[in-house]
Amino acid sequence: MPRNTSVPSTSAMSRRLFLTATGALSLGAALTACGGSDSGSSAASAKPVSQADIDKAMKTPTELTFWTWVPNIAKEVALFEKKYPAVKVKIVNAGQGTPQYTKLRTALKAGSGAPDMVQIEYQAIPTFTITDSLLDLRPYGASALRSTFVDWTWGQVSGSKGEVWAIPQDTGPMGMLYRQDIFDKHGIE
Repeated sequence: MPRNTSVPSTSAMSRRLFLTATGALSLGAALTACGGSDSGSSAASAKPVSQADIDKAMKTPTELTFWTWVPNIAKEVALFEKKYPAVKVKIVNAGQGTPQYTKLRTALKAGSGAPDMVQIEYQAIPTFTITDSLLDLRPYGASALRSTFVDWTWGQVSGSKGEVWAIPQDTGPMGMLYRQDIFDKHGIE
């Protein structure tokens, strides 16, 4: 989830930030199961959010903007909105890869226009964490999801100090194929 770093830091968390964080966690959990202003406060100083606070926030009418390129994501978002009818998710296809990341960096630098939630490929997450552009989701209960992912996947979305920058959506399989006859021809065992 992007963080608007141009907004002055305050110790109090805004309602929009809270809803965005809980929405991101809930949407992330829903996606996993299925298939305002920003205070800029750091997770180190943020207090953990209770389940009662999350439940209250999810009943508060709000709209969250979600940049994604996933085909048919509207089906998963509809399931999320059915469970949390007060929260509406505006889906925006802002591109994929470099074009989207350029738009996101521009919006973050400008201090306006950034989405509440954004899909970022694993390999691009570090480029946003080094600029302090992502919100650490630990205070919102993200660490509790750790056991639902394999180590490699969780390692892609978490930092060296335990930060949780994102909720994984998927992990694709990868394999290597080779031709035994060519290996044999060249004496490779």
